[in-house]
Amino acid sequence: FFRFGLGNKTPASFENTEGMHFGKEFIEKVPKDINLIFWDYNHSDDEFYERVIDQHKEITNDLTYACGAWTWKGYVPFNTIAENNSSAALRNCVKRGVENFLVTVWGDGGGECSSYAALSTFLKLSEQAYGGDITDEFLNERSLKLFGNTYEEFKNAENCNVTRLGTIKDGIDINPSKYHLYNDPLLGVMDAHAYLELDEYFERNAVEMQKYAERKGKFSYVFETLYRLSDLLAVKATLGIKLRSAYKCGDKNELKEICSKIIPEIKRRLNAFYKAARVQWYKESCSTGFEITDVRIGGLVFRLDNVCRIVEDYLNGQINKIEELENERLPFRVKFNIGDDVVMNTYEYVVSGSIL
Repeated sequence: FFRFGLGNKTPASFENTEGMHFGKEFIEKVPKDINLIFWDYNHSDDEFYERVIDQHKEITNDLTYACGAWTWKGYVPFNTIAENNSSAALRNCVKRGVENFLVTVWGDGGGECSSYAALSTFLKLSEQAYGGDITDEFLNERSLKLFGNTYEEFKNAENCNVTRLGTIKDGIDINPSKYHLYNDPLLGVMDAHAYLELDEYFERNAVEMQKYAERKGKFSYVFETLYRLSDLLAVKATLGIKLRSAYKCGDKNELKEICSKIIPEIKRRLNAFYKAARVQWYKESCSTGFEITDVRIGGLVFRLDNVCRIVEDYLNGQINKIEELENERLPFRVKFNIGDDVVMNTYEYVVSGSIL
């Protein structure tokens, strides 16, 4: 509709529609029994919602707003962003008489995130929609009674993406938990965005998620998956940069240590994570679709085995260099800087530079 309203030009975003109005001739072409769904997941300012809701109402008053629970960028939700944006949307829908409101829970990139990892968003919006108390104290009490974990604990499910530079608490949708999970330790597509402090961040989050899982609430399995993911990333996220550093320094003892101890430990934790992810999937979804997880996690296992073989061949003198480790690590995109936490949700781009 907005494309037609702009004379068949596609707006890059709703920001490009400021000052735009639909003409009478266009509105008369729209069926009278249509329900128009307006969706936007990215704004938290009242001015935006006031303007765009009014523009939609020029077409019809039978309007539905669809916000997003932000569950589509890996195993970890973005609850702060979802709550801030959706709460602003709901507030303005009530103010401007939009009676239909829904929350979308998309599963882009493999359906990895549990829908229930976003329960803090659902709970807050439910209370807000009916004029209830939305203070943290009340929401914590309500959530604990309903689900066995507090509102704050569900909201903290996002913490696996909170690292030193960018933070989803400030509305930045970085997802290091996704791309460091699948990043290849030899090719190092995402190694320019890894740094040693990640071990500490992921370890700290693993301890936090394990504590939440041990409460044995209705959705403890969600926290178990996040615990196992964080525990894995505490050794996996920096594997590539440690491997290349040892190689470039000629530290063969460190290379042996990586192959004999670190990679076997990664595989052990990877197996524990796979088991937790499998439990989560079959509690919430039909069987179809989990083959993607089988392929991705299974691929990681075999790739780690081959990485060890390649390094051992180098240590044994069967090859005189490891070609993949000779290459400089560059930012994934031109607009990114080395050391930045970034957003990258496409598995195929992270696991290899080749066509998958």
